[in-house]
Amino acid sequence: MRSHLHRISTLGTSLLAAGLLAACASTTPLPALDQARSAVSTAASDPVVNQYAQLELKQATDALARADREWADDRDEAETSHLAYLAAKRAEIATNTARARQLTADLKQAGSEADRIRLQARTQEADQVRLRAEAEARNAQRAQQQA
Repeated sequence: MRSHLHRISTLGTSLLAAGLLAACASTTPLPALDQARSAVSTAASDPVVNQYAQLELKQATDALARADREWADDRDEAETSHLAYLAAKRAEIATNTARARQLTADLKQAGSEADRIRLQARTQEADQVRLRAEAEARNAQRAQQQA
């Protein structure tokens, strides 16, 4: 599982680096493309996104790569802006998905912890009842022996 996550993370980083290199090669920056690069870079550098939303992050980096290719190959501003917009939105989706999955995992862990604490309390209560019963049995036995 870790190897798979590492591969996806490495792939995402590589695609981001390729996109940034392509961006450096372009002579005229396109604001929408710069904003998309920033959004994807922010998402890619977030450890929560890398842990919980690898697929969504890959979709964002792929969309950014498509926008970079469009700009580098055709200089079609409208199409590049559209693809950049999609890349930025996919980065936002990756971030939001990661947060939602992290919260779900936290809730699940909190529920498990609450179950463990309840079980521990019930076990302690049962142990106390058992010890009282044993003490009462000993007292009853002593009372019979004295009688």
